[in-house]
Amino acid sequence: MNDEILAILEQLAEARASLESRKRFEAECQADVEQSPAYTHFRDAQFWRRESQREVDRLAARIREKALAVYAETGNKNPWPGVQIEEHMAVEFDENDALAWCRGRGGILVKLDKPAFLEAAPFLANAPVSNIKRQRVVIAKDLSQYLDSET
Repeated sequence: MNDEILAILEQLAEARASLESRKRFEAECQADVEQSPAYTHFRDAQFWRRESQREVDRLAARIREKALAVYAETGNKNPWPGVQIEEHMAVEFDENDALAWCRGRGGILVKLDKPAFLEAAPFLANAPVSNIKRQRVVIAKDLSQYLDSET
């Protein structure tokens, strides 16, 4: 073995030993941090924030469901203050039908570019697409009107 290779192997061995020592030190520091009251407090705060987010998501889903039911029954797009129904058009298509339709127009397609097809579909005569009216419930970010004044 030549001197250059030996020197590099020695440096590598020293670097690996240093890395292992630093990993052990890092693990010790992490253990100290995780046992500290501040870290416990931080982990509790994270837990309760996640729980609150789950509750917000669950309640918002219920409002959306109820708002869509009211809209379906009455056509009211503003069922309650802070809750609004927005309508938008969506294009739906079967990918195989669209690919066959495009190929039938003289194109040599291997794969359908879905985003481009969706964008162009409303302007393509006899394209195999359906324009569907969709509803989306928008809930205002500021719902303070529903809070008790003491909250």
